[in-house]
Amino acid sequence: MRFTSILCLAAAVSSASAAFRGFNVAGHLASGQCRSENDWQLAFERLATLPGGFKNVRLYASGDCNTLENAVPAAIRTGTKLLVGVWTQDAAHFDSEKQALLRAVQEYESEWILAVSVGSEDLYRKETDPNYLAQQIWDVRGMLWSVGASPTIGHVDTWTAWIDPNNKPVIDAVDWLGNDAYAYFEGKGIANGEAKDAYYAAHDRVVAVSGGKEVWTTETGWPIKGDTIGSAQAPYHPRSSNPSCTYNSITDTVTKTCSLIAEAASKGVQLLAFPEAWLGSGYPLWIWGKYGYRSEGEGVVDSPDEDVTAGQRGLKDLFVRNSIEVGSDEGRGHLAQIGECARKKGIVVALGISERLRERDGEWKLYIGQILIDAEVEVRLRRHKLRAFGLERALFGDGGGLDGDLQNVGEVDLKSESDKARGRVGMLSFGEHYHPLINFNTFSRNEQIHVAAWPPVAPHPGSPVPCSMCDEGTADAALTIHPITTPTRLLTPSTAVAALSRTYATTSQTFVLHSTSIITDPSTPITMGTTAPHSIVFDTTGGGNARIFAPDGRRLTTDLGCVEEGMVVADLELGWCEMARGMLDCRNGETAMGMGDLLKLVRVRQA
Repeated sequence: MRFTSILCLAAAVSSASAAFRGFNVAGHLASGQCRSENDWQLAFERLATLPGGFKNVRLYASGDCNTLENAVPAAIRTGTKLLVGVWTQDAAHFDSEKQALLRAVQEYESEWILAVSVGSEDLYRKETDPNYLAQQIWDVRGMLWSVGASPTIGHVDTWTAWIDPNNKPVIDAVDWLGNDAYAYFEGKGIANGEAKDAYYAAHDRVVAVSGGKEVWTTETGWPIKGDTIGSAQAPYHPRSSNPSCTYNSITDTVTKTCSLIAEAASKGVQLLAFPEAWLGSGYPLWIWGKYGYRSEGEGVVDSPDEDVTAGQRGLKDLFVRNSIEVGSDEGRGHLAQIGECARKKGIVVALGISERLRERDGEWKLYIGQILIDAEVEVRLRRHKLRAFGLERALFGDGGGLDGDLQNVGEVDLKSESDKARGRVGMLSFGEHYHPLINFNTFSRNEQIHVAAWPPVAPHPGSPVPCSMCDEGTADAALTIHPITTPTRLLTPSTAVAALSRTYATTSQTFVLHSTSIITDPSTPITMGTTAPHSIVFDTTGGGNARIFAPDGRRLTTDLGCVEEGMVVADLELGWCEMARGMLDCRNGETAMGMGDLLKLVRVRQA
């Protein structure tokens, strides 16, 4: 009965006296990949932020997917207790599971263990003999006793299996009975109260045969999709995206990136541009909630670090852990997966990333970055934002340490069915577009296509916020991604910030892919923080306004809605750049308006 549709809603680990409350968490992600240590920590932290602050989690296995090896360190760091599962099917698998549990206890002792469950629904599936299962329970108990650990030992099965008299040897062997009860499969509807009555009836029948031992509800819930059984209906509400995948988990973001690459390929796209800080935890809107201009008119906090809340410290820790470490095996794996998706579809991908680097003192330092991956799975450009913008400096460091920070134009193959051309692609992020010298340095490198990566950009809400952070006017832009679902208040998209991209196109004589993300629920904790007062810069629904501009400034695309996830597509004739430069050429060099003798941007390296 381990259905994905059930487990995502299943409450678990709840005793009759409600001593423990928690959730089942599978060892695999929705993509099918095994959870890493970072994935486990993200899951534990996310559960702790839910109403009720859940700090107990049931695991289905010990050795499969290296579950305990990855989950236990994360549980210890987050103060999460684990109900450990041990699979019993076939002797070799059972021994492997025991050894994984033994290694975890020997390395981390046993304070992190809530309890241990030996087997799951073996009796329901009739895959074992009750007497043999009872021996396995005592086997695990004895192994733990031998290393000084004495957690309670139970078994998880359906209520129909527990009330079968033939299974009494298992009841005699356990300290508690884990009960799985799904009224849905009994055809009991919710609206008329049948489901509730059926659940308690099943629980009471197990209590009656338990011999006075505790009965824990280890699985129950309602599916989000499925057949109608009797009066039980399983509703299904399709959504365009999964907020936890795109905003909280880098692994799921990689999966969604590949999905978007496939979608782009179906539209004939050769170059796909993503918003700022897409790969990681998304753009950290919450840093603007505690700091900066306030809707209450409190003015500006000059030193962000002096007024950080506990809630935001937690968000910062979460953000750091979920940022990509490009040089690590895990980071290289994520980029290789995206690169392989790009190779299969013949697409060049321009990614906005949040990157973490380990400093000499052992602390992490964060950078807003960009990576250009071509269809040959080569990283053609990797750079960091030269200067974090405004209150971003509370979280991110300044670039300058990578060659690509200034030499931020890469050459890639842009393939189509009829031809193969080389194109020069440059990239900048958000606030860099306000700096004329950074712009000049970029387009003087003879770029033909410019990727302008932005966070959400919503209309101006009124004073005291400067218009420089917002959009004005009517909708007039590459790829729009929304990290949070359930729109609450819709605003018309607008164009003041996009005007910077249009101006860049005109002064550089390049095509500009203006890519943004979207806010659809500003009240969500991961968006603005749970305890911070909301900044009116990022405290409103909307902000999506993807566009593509031609080298003469004209807009080539039709608008998406401000909360509409999707991509805009245009055909780019690279020869148009040279045609535009025949009239107006502001690049460095001996051109009609070249100013190489007046403007120069250099990097000074200090020991």
